[in-house]
Amino acid sequence: MSQIDGIIFDIETGPLPEEDLYKSMPRFTAPSNWVDAKKIEAKIQEQEEKWFSRAPLDARTGEVVAIGIADGKKTYILDANSASEFEILESFWARVTESGPTKRWIGFNIKGFDLPFLFRRSLFYGISPNVQLRHARYWDDRFIDLLDVWSCGNRDQTISLSNLSLFFGNNPKPESGSKFHKWLKTDPAIAAEYLINDLSLTANAAEKMLPWINSPEVAA
Repeated sequence: MSQIDGIIFDIETGPLPEEDLYKSMPRFTAPSNWVDAKKIEAKIQEQEEKWFSRAPLDARTGEVVAIGIADGKKTYILDANSASEFEILESFWARVTESGPTKRWIGFNIKGFDLPFLFRRSLFYGISPNVQLRHARYWDDRFIDLLDVWSCGNRDQTISLSNLSLFFGNNPKPESGSKFHKWLKTDPAIAAEYLINDLSLTANAAEKMLPWINSPEVAA
């Protein structure tokens, strides 16, 4: 793991238990002019499977199953095998606030996904951090999103973490994390390896990009 001035973090999410998902699943239908019962059934099943596959990406239908944290000296993984989601969230926010306002927390697409997901799941449990981490529309300056840095203010200029790693001459991600919640249950070692690799790719990118970024300052 690269030695950088900041803490790298990444979250992994999974679907809520099936009994909870079925309660919120919309009622899918096929086009009204279809008459073939098998085609109608197949179309509805296709839509349901697509909805279930996207459940981990929405804080209403998904939950945080792991958070990886690398501070340059040690890597920590908080996951559902050792703690409840409530405990994972409380521990994460405690680490953020205890590290102080000038310590940078760095991730990839954290303002587009990780932080909003953590915020919404924390709202579900009634969890609040001990310090203000949002200022109107914006997250506190301690949070550095490398995707924001790459885009240079142009949201159309996007890139994946895998392609960013390739850009810097490193290996791409071996695969997506869509099965992470399953790996966590069936093979925790593979899940941990995947998350640690994500942290490493992010740290390597941060090492290249952070010289362009001002350190956060304590508000007057």
